Amino acid sequence: MAEHRQKMTYALDQNPLNIYPDAWLEHTPKAIASDSELFEELWKLWDVIPYTPNPMNKKTNINRKQATFGASYSFGAQKSFKVDIPEAQWPNIVSKVLEDVKRLSGSEKYKIVHVNWYPDGAAGLAPHSDNDSQMVPGMSIYSYTFLSEPGNPRGFQVYDKTNSKQLHDLQLDDGDLVVMSGEMQRGFTHGVKKSAAKRFKNLKRINLTVRAWS
Repeated sequence: MAEHRQKMTYALDQNPLNIYPDAWLEHTPKAIASDSELFEELWKLWDVIPYTPNPMNKKTNINRKQATFGASYSFGAQKSFKVDIPEAQWPNIVSKVLEDVKRLSGSEKYKIVHVNWYPDGAAGLAPHSDNDSQMVPGMSIYSYTFLSEPGNPRGFQVYDKTNSKQLHDLQLDDGDLVVMSGEMQRGFTHGVKKSAAKRFKNLKRINLTVRAWS
């Protein structure tokens, strides 16, 4: 665990009407220490996690894979695949981020970890807002990034929901943490742009998102 967290907080009140003054996000670089062994332990699950059908074309699948430790829940037209193994057998990095969130938040209500596996730069995440109806109201969402090539960060974009204007492009490196709080899911969307850049051709990315569960 990093001893000194250099937090950068971004207010999301750029809307001229100031509709969502209580929306903000926080970026903490190197919040969790990782290594290739921890990364590969979780990446191995790629082989057993099913693909998710593309909501825009049911005959195809999305490029990334996704699954949830601790529960199964719905988002949009999709339902997450539950990794149905005891918590004591979860991959080490999944347990580490859950412990970190409980320590940071001081709450035991954080119980589920949703994982996205991105095999390369061609795999992205369309701008969206998280469905918080199944979560404990008012509690922040914690999102961790891990990379097969530390020092080769990928972007995480935030947009104004009213006009789709991009507000922030955070470059997330291995072990970085983003916390989304307040009214962010109501007034803003977030995503990961696809990229054909050569430096992302073989870059694997794992994102772990931790939520408080009702």
